[in-house]
Amino acid sequence: MALSDALAALEAQTGVSEMPPLESSHVDRMKQAIEAAGGLPIERDCRKEILGVNEADLAEVILPLCTWLKGITQGPSGEGERVLVGLCGSAAAGKSTLAQILCAAYGIIWGASSIQCVSMDAYSYPNAHLAAEVTEYLGRACTLKDIKGLPKTLDCASLLRDLGRLRTPSKESIKLPAYSRDLHDPVPDSVTVAPDCRVVLVEGLHLLHQEGLWKEISAALHRTIFLDISRSVCFDRVVGRKVANGRSRESSESHFDRVDGPVWDQLQEEKKRADLVLVVQPTSDRQLWVSNIVTKLARGEPQPVPQEL
Repeated sequence: MALSDALAALEAQTGVSEMPPLESSHVDRMKQAIEAAGGLPIERDCRKEILGVNEADLAEVILPLCTWLKGITQGPSGEGERVLVGLCGSAAAGKSTLAQILCAAYGIIWGASSIQCVSMDAYSYPNAHLAAEVTEYLGRACTLKDIKGLPKTLDCASLLRDLGRLRTPSKESIKLPAYSRDLHDPVPDSVTVAPDCRVVLVEGLHLLHQEGLWKEISAALHRTIFLDISRSVCFDRVVGRKVANGRSRESSESHFDRVDGPVWDQLQEEKKRADLVLVVQPTSDRQLWVSNIVTKLARGEPQPVPQEL
């Protein structure tokens, strides 16, 4: 089953109006944009990936996802609505990269202001706060900074509040925080969601978590996509990324065992709540292209499992 067919079948089960057709001109426009990648609204860390997009990736993965996003903005009424789509997965699954590429592709076709990306990491408590707070984890005392990335290190109340703001119709722009990879801290009012924005991609580790306010955060999302990678690939990518950024291998592996590994384990159950689970092929260090749909489970009763692409 092609990805576009599986996505159409998914929406048929939820009563969404017919998805817009995938046009060959979309592929042409994206190819032209890739050739002029200097003008794409993407972060520098993702530029390599957008340049690596080939015509098959565009036609079979990226554009079907874009038309799916466009289709669900129509809603059962057929009127344009703002939808919040969660991109969930373990560390190094490719959430941020896929979000940036989808934003670039969707924006080229339907307008840059019609889509925006929001990161769960932007709601991390500042490092100064994390370093000052002592907690107990795995039977030992540590600071919250030692376990940065776990649910208790995130301001989920502020995230839930901002998701509510995004879901509420408004003629005003909405300012949201961003996470600085240079400062390793959140930066207030760094992301602007325009009034005509119809798709907000929310990416993060814990969007399918069900404890405390996280259950309400999960329910605030109209759709959720889970990017699935193996534990070994997660380990290699996380440790490799930290070592490349100057951290010792011993410290990087210790952090994985303390934080990233347990999160990966927890997500194996939580991913069953996603609307769409996509397997990421580990063909390169940051390769994210989806090769097949593994399963689809709507919130509530499990749905039939689509066949491989």
